[in-house]
Amino acid sequence: HYKWEGGPLSEAAWSITMISIASLLAMIFIWKKSDRAYAFVIVWALLGIYRGQGDMTPAIGYAALAGIVTILLLGVLRLRQAARI
Repeated sequence: HYKWEGGPLSEAAWSITMISIASLLAMIFIWKKSDRAYAFVIVWALLGIYRGQGDMTPAIGYAALAGIVTILLLGVLRLRQAARI
């Protein structure tokens, strides 16, 4: 690991940053590409993070849960929009 200690961010902060980036990518794939399968794989991964880290590090669990809810809401909105077209 080349003695890198994470820079100015803590382990939890890095985790939350990566969860945010993954969630943002899932939302982009839903909105731009209508690729719900990719987004739901991210939701599945975030659910695993939520279940595995939620009790030990609540901030990471809440970030994962926020990502799940946001991705699912955007997915529903995109489905409704596609149904109107």
